[in-house]
Amino acid sequence: MTKARLESFSDGVFAISVTLLVLNIHIPGTEAKTNADLVKAIRNSWPNELTYIFSFLVVGVFWVAHQRIFAYLRYVNHFILWANIFYLMSIAIMPFPAAVLAMHPLFPSAIVLYCGVLFLCASEHYIFLLYIHRHAWLREPSYNPGENRWTLAVAGVGPLCYLLAAICSGFCPLASFCFIVVALFFYIVVVYFLTKRRPTEK
Repeated sequence: MTKARLESFSDGVFAISVTLLVLNIHIPGTEAKTNADLVKAIRNSWPNELTYIFSFLVVGVFWVAHQRIFAYLRYVNHFILWANIFYLMSIAIMPFPAAVLAMHPLFPSAIVLYCGVLFLCASEHYIFLLYIHRHAWLREPSYNPGENRWTLAVAGVGPLCYLLAAICSGFCPLASFCFIVVALFFYIVVVYFLTKRRPTEK
């Protein structure tokens, strides 16, 4: 399989995942009799909207990270092919834990499920980077091993934050959400500066 074909397939899976996320948002106030009832219904639906926005951003961050991985790649081998399949499987299931979390935002099991999928995605991303870092023949000539040791260190932040978030869910759900939010905005900032330093496409 060519690199371009694998990228196209991956983009399709990401697109399906973010599309399914919006299906978790239900129209509020379908039984409202007055404007006050509708306003109340909209207010009560905030977990759905918030989970959608956050999950969309999370999938977006993983998509940008995936694009950067393929910017490093020159060739695709059997390991890359199957590692990508498992990575996409974690991305594709994202709407399910997002829906569960939207329904039960303070339940530890819902938080653990959500964090578990995020942990899988972030860990698979780290394994991707580590494999490319250790197999020079797969990489583009422009790959900078020194710079990407730092990228590997940055990639390790996500799994750690999601693991801590899952652990905290049993006694402090708010702390869990703090770890998840920190990881998200940490990656948004880091990806922004990495993109400025090295464009994803030539």
